Amino acid sequence: AADALEAALYEDILDPIDPGMARLTAISTIADAPPLDVLTTAGGPLLQGVSYGAQFGTVNIGTGLQSLVMVPAGGAVESAVVAIGDVPLVTGTLYTFVALGTLEGDVVPSALVLATPVNADEGSVRVRVAHASPDAPAVDVYAGDTLIAPALALGEMTGHIALPAGSVTLALRPAGGPAADAPVLSADVTLDPATPALTVAAVGELGDATLALRVFPDNMADIQPGSARLAVINGVPGATVSAALADESGTALVSALDFGAQGATANVPASEFMIMVSIAGVESPVDLVVPAETYNGGMYYSVLVFGGGAAGVPFDARVAGTEVNVTTDSLPKPA
Repeated sequence: AADALEAALYEDILDPIDPGMARLTAISTIADAPPLDVLTTAGGPLLQGVSYGAQFGTVNIGTGLQSLVMVPAGGAVESAVVAIGDVPLVTGTLYTFVALGTLEGDVVPSALVLATPVNADEGSVRVRVAHASPDAPAVDVYAGDTLIAPALALGEMTGHIALPAGSVTLALRPAGGPAADAPVLSADVTLDPATPALTVAAVGELGDATLALRVFPDNMADIQPGSARLAVINGVPGATVSAALADESGTALVSALDFGAQGATANVPASEFMIMVSIAGVESPVDLVVPAETYNGGMYYSVLVFGGGAAGVPFDARVAGTEVNVTTDSLPKPA
């Protein structure tokens, strides 16, 4: 039947790429659409002739913030079938744009953006960058002169980006500005393969000159496929943070964690749960709930708590995960 469900298997090309580059591909699942092009909203072609059911070959392009649409092949931006929207292209990442829906049916066309880290060169170090400064602007993250992550806003974290070992200057510049602009913040960071994964967090405030980059080792060793590993980072100026799982035993993650610190890691069985966060040491202590989500086994999760400061930014907490040892045994077991 014309509306029968179909399945297809596609290959992700994950060969290493140079710092400052991202990789793009696309798949169209819109059966009644012509071949599609992926364009920037300025009209620049990125991927051309994406046919139904077929995966477009990959293209490597420079990192940066791109506003994208899908149009009928050869068409202009004004003929867009799907608005993909703004996509911050981070170095070392494969982006797969999947066109969904129908042109004539009940399901309005839309786009799914899948981001997958590519393989790292031997001896590289994986670095996550976190923005936890309540009064710093959204920033572009540079490693030396190379843009590695664009438009990182408060509360956002990158994936673990593979960078060459050695000493590197990490610089945060106002998002969208020229690379020659003075950085909001910069620091020299030593990337040693003996510590193969790090989180670098921007914490503190511009207004009182306490803004700094804090470097935390991310212990990913021996993560088992059936367990998730969590680490909490306190980015709330002047506060302490406690966090626990909203499970039957109230499993503690951290207790009275100081500002600008990362707590010890906690291993928990793969499951779906909420995280309860308490912020103390501020004028009005606050309790937060990180909404329930699935924490798969074989994953390392950073829990960033942020907000407050002189600007009185609302307190919040967000989670970012990194695949380490994911297998078919990593999904939560049925209750």
